[in-house]
Amino acid sequence: MRSISMRNLKYLLTLRYSFAYMLITIVTIYSVTFVMKLEDYYLNTCVGNKIKKIRVALAMTEEQLANQVGTTAQNILQYESGIVSVPVNTFFLISRTFNVSVMELLSDYFNNSDYRNAPTH
Repeated sequence: MRSISMRNLKYLLTLRYSFAYMLITIVTIYSVTFVMKLEDYYLNTCVGNKIKKIRVALAMTEEQLANQVGTTAQNILQYESGIVSVPVNTFFLISRTFNVSVMELLSDYFNNSDYRNAPTH
């Protein structure tokens, strides 16, 4: 059986701790990214639902809204389903088209009890 010198042992322990530190760092980064993505999805879903609710109340089709804000009906469908974020300029155009404030489009997101009770970062 081969013996390990103290120098080699220190080196191996350093590698082991370095690997553990890297692993913890990677897990932390992915956890934060996952939480951020969940928050993005929640925001997209709240805003999308509100856009659809107002559009339907105004008896407006996806195509009509798309023409008003300069995008496609497919994009409107994706915004309303929360699949993608509404670009800022489109968000303001939708607000103006519906004649509602930007805060009205965000109200479901901010008024939800889950959001109010969520821990701050």
